[in-house]
Amino acid sequence: MMKIMHLLRTTEYSGAENVVCQIMKMFKNEKCKMYYSSPQGNIEKVLNKRKINYIPMEKFNIKSFKKNIKNFGIDIIHAHDPGACVLAAFSGIKLPIIAHVHGNHDNMKVFSLKAFLFLIASKRFEKIIWVSDSALNEYYFRRLVRNKSIVLENVIDPEEVREKAGSPEKIEYDCIYLGRLSKEKNPLRAIRILSRVIEKNEDYKCVIIGDGPLRVGCQKKVKELKLENNIVFKGFLDNPYPVLKKSTVQLFSSNYEGTPMSALEAMCLGKPIVSTPTDGLIRLIRLGETGYYSWNEEKLANFLDKIHNSDKEKLEKLSIKVNEHFKEINNVDNYKAQLLESYLSITKRVNVTRRR
Repeated sequence: MMKIMHLLRTTEYSGAENVVCQIMKMFKNEKCKMYYSSPQGNIEKVLNKRKINYIPMEKFNIKSFKKNIKNFGIDIIHAHDPGACVLAAFSGIKLPIIAHVHGNHDNMKVFSLKAFLFLIASKRFEKIIWVSDSALNEYYFRRLVRNKSIVLENVIDPEEVREKAGSPEKIEYDCIYLGRLSKEKNPLRAIRILSRVIEKNEDYKCVIIGDGPLRVGCQKKVKELKLENNIVFKGFLDNPYPVLKKSTVQLFSSNYEGTPMSALEAMCLGKPIVSTPTDGLIRLIRLGETGYYSWNEEKLANFLDKIHNSDKEKLEKLSIKVNEHFKEINNVDNYKAQLLESYLSITKRVNVTRRR
């Protein structure tokens, strides 16, 4: 039986962490055992609730990593995002490593320490999985890693989302922001956009779900703009789907994205998306049909206003189109097949090498 460790450096639950949980659920009945390993933090509560095998790290360092590898007899390391990939590669462990990059990071597009360390580490990678074409194509050293790279865009389990969305939620929102309140997500841009919409629609209601280093700054900005009655902060929710189901449209304001899990979840529930044109979201949105995107904040506000003032029939047709497009792009079977092929080919190669 293969033993696979999913290595992450984060202690909070967000997009990449959600991806790992989805992968582990996919392979629950396969002939392999998967473990989630990261430093201890709030993530532990989520993993325990989902009954996921968790290996806590005392610290995110080589010593703790090697200790866990030895104690649990791991065969393959599946490292998520550049920091975890570099740690695994430089640890001295001779096990095969799959590197998984979940975003089109700005500091991977230029000659930077992060981009260079990832390149050096890539000599130890059996395979590199990129969340989108642009994440690979815009990596500064892409030509040197292309031969071991594949693009595997995120998917979700629609049945799980719909089941969890069934919980009662009385309040309805015109708009939802669902994501970390951090620099790359640029939530302050979202607040500026919402303020434009509220100028035209005094009763407009938006809910912000998520936590992060910019939460206090965002709350201050909302207070400064006197929008406390229009914009509600709910913090991190283990199950945000009932609120998502009761919201009309999802707003993204990110500087960069991969293939956001929360966007797929919104589409699964028939929610259109208004977003900045980051790489992953351009693929998800059919412009003018299932949502809108632009870098211009005024245009984004106008898109939200347009949806808000659409009649019930138009909104229902829009929701149907969103859900149809979701079914086209969310190919869970293909995602699992490509991952399984990666694991099996690595295991086969390693066993052949050992016999020699």
